[in-house]
Amino acid sequence: MIPPVFADDAAKVDDAVRSIVAGGVPEDYAAACEAVQYLIAGDGKRLRPMLAVGAARACGSVCDDVIPVAAAVDVLHQATLLHDDVIDNASVRRGQSTANVVWSNKISVLAGDLLFTLASRTINEHLAGANGLAVQAMMEIVRGELRQAHDARHVERCSTRYIAAAKEKTGVMTSFACVLGSMASEVQRVNEGARARLRLDAFGQDFGIAYQLADDACDYGARWHSFRKRRGQDFREGIVTMPAVLAWQRGTLQERAFLVTALESGDVGDGDFERAVALMEGTGAIADTVAEAKRYGERAKGHIAEFGNEAADGLAWLVDRYICDVEA
Repeated sequence: MIPPVFADDAAKVDDAVRSIVAGGVPEDYAAACEAVQYLIAGDGKRLRPMLAVGAARACGSVCDDVIPVAAAVDVLHQATLLHDDVIDNASVRRGQSTANVVWSNKISVLAGDLLFTLASRTINEHLAGANGLAVQAMMEIVRGELRQAHDARHVERCSTRYIAAAKEKTGVMTSFACVLGSMASEVQRVNEGARARLRLDAFGQDFGIAYQLADDACDYGARWHSFRKRRGQDFREGIVTMPAVLAWQRGTLQERAFLVTALESGDVGDGDFERAVALMEGTGAIADTVAEAKRYGERAKGHIAEFGNEAADGLAWLVDRYICDVEA
């Protein structure tokens, strides 16, 4: 889903993503090339580069470098997905088998590493001085992965730890996209540019957290037209998300024991996912997760209200479509 105001930019970004990949994956490394093309072809949203484009346009006039920089954000995101699927031992992404299943963990990791370097090179070529920001973003994303790995299958973790992980894993990437976009704009006054970047940084962080909350709620049955995971994937993989945290906090001793058995030991049988959904619905965990996602979404829109232009309206449109349209 692309806001109409960004439609022309979306087509250019899509071409730029394919150009970056085509220019960096050696053709004689067939498996790696196929794995990268397989992942790139399966992503129709290009959400994060649209955030970069929207941020640049919200700041005013835009330089020619915004499209390749936005495309580099998408390439960087694809790299994290290749690694995530290996870490999580995932088998399905966007309704199709993951690259690590089709090829191997080795190919997926190497392809992800290659995409990281291609994204970094592209950012450096088109936006001098931004690579330090990219390194910082990747460091925070890795911290989020480490936090999730440390907390894996520990359902009793508190919701504040979940939010911290969501901010590091998802919020950092979306705020990074927004800040890069603002840097690729031609804001005339330095102080004005710095203030704009701060607002867009905050927008990206809150948008990312809201997106993660909405995605996690949909895994247990919340309705969202953009949801593309197989429902119950987090439950089957023992990934502890906000709905599980809230259900554990509010459940009876017997219900807590069920969640511990299912999520912490991985002992999942027939009907257990349906039982988990019923528990989360009964405790209000899904509805409250959706409500929290919308709260962060409204906060995100508040950060960009002062821009008052068509591009900022496009960013708000993304919040509405990806966050506010979710129903418990």
